Amino acid sequence: MNNNTEKYLQISKLLAKELSGTITEEEKLCLEILEKEHLKDVQLINKIKSPDFLAAKQNTYKEISSEKVWKMLNTEIIISNSRRKTRKYDIIIRAVAAILIPIAIFTIIYISNKPLIKQESKIIQIENTKNPILILPGEKVIRLDTTPGTLKIDGITNPILNSKKSLIYKANNKEIDSSCSTKKHILKVPIGKTYKICLSDGTLVWLNSDSQLEYPASFTSNQRHVKLKGEAYFDVSKNKEKSFIVSTENMDIKVFGTEFNVKDYRNDKFAETSLVEGSIEVRLQNSNNKVKLIPNKQFHFTKGESSYKLLDVEASKYALWKEGVFWFSDDKLEDILHSISRWYNLKIFFEYKEAAEVKFSCEINKEINLEKMLRLFEYGSDIKFDLKDKLLIVKRK
Repeated sequence: MNNNTEKYLQISKLLAKELSGTITEEEKLCLEILEKEHLKDVQLINKIKSPDFLAAKQNTYKEISSEKVWKMLNTEIIISNSRRKTRKYDIIIRAVAAILIPIAIFTIIYISNKPLIKQESKIIQIENTKNPILILPGEKVIRLDTTPGTLKIDGITNPILNSKKSLIYKANNKEIDSSCSTKKHILKVPIGKTYKICLSDGTLVWLNSDSQLEYPASFTSNQRHVKLKGEAYFDVSKNKEKSFIVSTENMDIKVFGTEFNVKDYRNDKFAETSLVEGSIEVRLQNSNNKVKLIPNKQFHFTKGESSYKLLDVEASKYALWKEGVFWFSDDKLEDILHSISRWYNLKIFFEYKEAAEVKFSCEINKEINLEKMLRLFEYGSDIKFDLKDKLLIVKRK
């Protein structure tokens, strides 16, 4: 098969999976590599991804017989084997591919009965955000890096103090309008950043990279309830009359006053809670079983399984990220690079598959140059890294 034809067919299949929502993480990385290695095709790929292009072509191809399409594709393959590889022929193949790729994409999607154009999510999306933001009721967005000082928010008389590193809600704010107190505020921290917030009850929360916290301007009910996506360290203000509850996608954590770290990223294989001080009660979502933790215990839940583990840990180590330190203890390289990628905004591809299982233990300052950090993992191993823009390829020496 002609290399170009094979390439276009491979890209077609990957794009079809991406558009239908069935593409795996490994296939996404493979598609990115193909795009980077064949820059001349980027415009074509982007055109196919365009919603306008997809909508226009959908009606054109919806009546096409899948049998005829694949017969057409096979014909092109036969032709490619019978002709010499010339520059002129490459141009012809590229022109043909402009037709073949969308046909293949729509045929695959049609066969798999997957919806082509997905509905837009109602979740607020902030594109290309490089600094923390505060989302207020009514989808008002405040960029915290550009507005230091006092924030004036409707219904809140007392000040909310904002600096570039923290957000402080005045404790016991009794001058908050009752209609505003129950409305949720959302603090979003982007990749490569951390942020600290003091809630209205005096609870301190450190948010890690690529994390989000949803909370009320003031806790007026008989519970203090917040929702977390990602990772955060909590130092909860004691209040025996009002329990503090942290809800994640997989867990509910109930406390009265304590310090603990919670990690529950959507794309991670596991969720965990590590208790530093005090006591907490953990319950998995859709379960009535409650587990009490004492200091230096970790509740470790593997997603997709119904069981969990209680581990003995040095819990404070799991919070070193808020001090600007990566900490790993006998962790697989796959998990280590997954954590690092969330700080440096990387895509990881294991060309050397066995390297994913190699284990390392280390403490690394987050301010270190990325290439220097990678050299540390290469030293004394048969692993090497190839960094292309934001794509990190793991190879064998």
